[in-house]
Amino acid sequence: MTRLFPPRGEGQHPVVPRTPEPMNANKRTVEVFAGPLCGFTYTILRRLFGEKKPGTFLRSTAVCAVVCASIDCVAAVAGYRTFTYPILKRDGIEPKPYRLWENNGQVGRDDCVLAGGILGTLVALRRRPFQSVVGWRRYVGAASCGSTAGLLFGYLRFPVETEVWKLYLQKDHDATGMKMQLIQDRQTARQLAKDKPSMMDWIGAFLRSWMPEFTSRETETIDQRTGSGAKRLGFQIEVEDHVRALPLGTSPHPGYITEGQTKFLPRADYDWEPESVDEGIKVLKQHIEDLQQKRAALAKEAEYTWLDLAKKEHIFYYEKDVETKDMMKRELELLSGIHYRHWQEISDINWMIADSQKNIRQSELFPSEAAVWLPQLRALSNPTQHSPQATLKHVREHWENLKMIIAKTEEVLLVANIPQDTREALKAEQEGMRKNLKATELLLKEYEDKVKEAEKNG
Repeated sequence: MTRLFPPRGEGQHPVVPRTPEPMNANKRTVEVFAGPLCGFTYTILRRLFGEKKPGTFLRSTAVCAVVCASIDCVAAVAGYRTFTYPILKRDGIEPKPYRLWENNGQVGRDDCVLAGGILGTLVALRRRPFQSVVGWRRYVGAASCGSTAGLLFGYLRFPVETEVWKLYLQKDHDATGMKMQLIQDRQTARQLAKDKPSMMDWIGAFLRSWMPEFTSRETETIDQRTGSGAKRLGFQIEVEDHVRALPLGTSPHPGYITEGQTKFLPRADYDWEPESVDEGIKVLKQHIEDLQQKRAALAKEAEYTWLDLAKKEHIFYYEKDVETKDMMKRELELLSGIHYRHWQEISDINWMIADSQKNIRQSELFPSEAAVWLPQLRALSNPTQHSPQATLKHVREHWENLKMIIAKTEEVLLVANIPQDTREALKAEQEGMRKNLKATELLLKEYEDKVKEAEKNG
């Protein structure tokens, strides 16, 4: 019915998984055998050298138990402060107060350990069997031996099912992985501080280490364009000078210039404000025309690649030589990926064309606030009955990742020796991320309500 020394924060976060009954609440409890084991080893060694002194086992067991327990306590506190508490704080979890024991209403191995320790102490009260051992060593040694005997009895009396044990091992492995990741992140932070990276290096580090799914195809394109000139130190990323981002508000969609060509990203630039409605419509129409030309060129390239791919696949399927077929397979994998890339770019352009056409229709109604342009529905028959689960999933993932990035930023500011100018820039960026988080929370709440409303109407 007793769980001894439950770890602080257990069950509140995957980094501190709760041990299932009837296992010991704290896996360090099994180390009670260290005292008797060391005492037994020391006694055997003394006997081998011809020194036979009564009470050696109990005295050495007591001393070893105290030393091992002290080291174990220091290690537990250090581990909590180094790993557990920073991770709990990062995720906004306040750990529960520490307790020496708790009552769970089930008899388990900790009860056997406690009973063995009490029984050993009671036996030590009888002086006759332990006349050669006096003082605290008699009681501590006897309690340590009794706890060890209780631990062994508990293992025999309360076995753990194989599936339960495997599940706990997996959780413990995951917790260890989180701690190792924390060490790696701290080392990366120190390396970045040592190299004195720019502001974009810090943001790149956060995006790539904590939000891999946010590393967009456009960023990959920039990395590919830089080729071997891209320099990576840890998470540090440097983009060559010939890749230059366009200032926000320059065009309907954000973009960058590389090799003398302007590439646009499939994102709406809400900082773009034309001088007039007519000027805006003119720019949008020209933008659509440019995009259509790029799409036509890409469509031809995609068709040519598709044709070439089909020809090569025909040869591949009938090839008999193993080495030749293996080489052809690698060529096909590359060419297939390039064809998929072409269609990704075409899809991005289609989205930007549709977005620009939408902006034109909206601009034509300006400045009449009462007149609203809405798209025609084709696949969606009744919006009130549609449950936007997929959109809600993406919003929630974005919200969770933003929280991790903000917490990560705070952690790096605490542990890394960051130059003052970089620190100030990082704090300013963090403030922007907090605003993004607040906006995301509003959108998350809105779509959660929409899902509930759709379920009610459906």
